[in-house]
Amino acid sequence: MNNIKKISDFKDIKVIKETASILEKGGLAIIPAKSFYGISADVFNKEAVNKIFKIKKRSYNLPILVLVENSSLVLNFAKEINKTAEKIMKQFWPGNVTLVFNAKESVPENITGGTKKVGIRIPENSISRAVLKHFGGKAITSTSVNVSGSKPASSIEEIENGILNKIDIVLDAGKLPEGDLSTVIDVSNENRFEILREGTIKKETLLNFLQGTRKR
Repeated sequence: MNNIKKISDFKDIKVIKETASILEKGGLAIIPAKSFYGISADVFNKEAVNKIFKIKKRSYNLPILVLVENSSLVLNFAKEINKTAEKIMKQFWPGNVTLVFNAKESVPENITGGTKKVGIRIPENSISRAVLKHFGGKAITSTSVNVSGSKPASSIEEIENGILNKIDIVLDAGKLPEGDLSTVIDVSNENRFEILREGTIKKETLLNFLQGTRKR
């Protein structure tokens, strides 16, 4: 398939720039994360994001993750960053921790799934971060490359041709290392946080870290 581009790391600038350009024009890209591949689009391109829902046969009331290049971009999407969120961001980003904030009204509804909340992460994968850098400080989506409810793909060979044929560019970084999905933490309440999904960062690790910061 002509849309599949082999990529070894973030130094493959030609492929990185091509990917960013395709996203700018409303295209879709498959990009490696830490352990699984994800489908990306410009967060603010409603038509492109809706294509992802159709490809995955995903319910429109399910929110889609937002990837940003750095922490300064979070307030483009979140109404506020409380102290707990700030501590987690400093300790675990870039990394496999997704934080769920109260979303600004400007965040598209197909990103929030109508929940009025938005999940944000700075990815650990250097290729993902390079694409974000060349995307000009904007943000992209990331959701597992699969039909909703089925197993996420850790290699391009695991992805159905029916999905690959609908993607404008596919970055093939080979078989990704085994690992868990990201840990998802709701930090929308100033007085408490809630672990919505335990993944790479375990609950005990997170609690020990936060308790340690309170003692300082």
